[in-house]
Amino acid sequence: MSFGRGRLSVALRLLFGKVVAIIDDPGLHILFFALGLKAPIVRWLGRLYVLDMRIDQQYLRSQPVNSEEGAPMGIGIWYEMFISDPVAFLFKNADPRGSLAANVSKLPSVGCCARSRANER
Repeated sequence: MSFGRGRLSVALRLLFGKVVAIIDDPGLHILFFALGLKAPIVRWLGRLYVLDMRIDQQYLRSQPVNSEEGAPMGIGIWYEMFISDPVAFLFKNADPRGSLAANVSKLPSVGCCARSRANER
């Protein structure tokens, strides 16, 4: 099974809740060579997850900050994210994208963006 050029996707094989194989190399993979005699059981009873490992961009709009004069205003924030650990992405955080968006919106630098003058940047 081919998963594309480079490391664009990762395949995780699970059997009874345990990660049995992580296939992150591109090309044709025969499960029997990777797992041995467990391969038919994993194929029949196991589960396959395919994760996209490319960089993803997100835009948070209208983040409230105070301007230099004290008037409220909204700014937009672009940030990029990628999956560094596929097992943690799937099983250790219920909503990884939502928690990252919450952490980015609460950064102290977001409040500092509007307080500095345009000619100081």
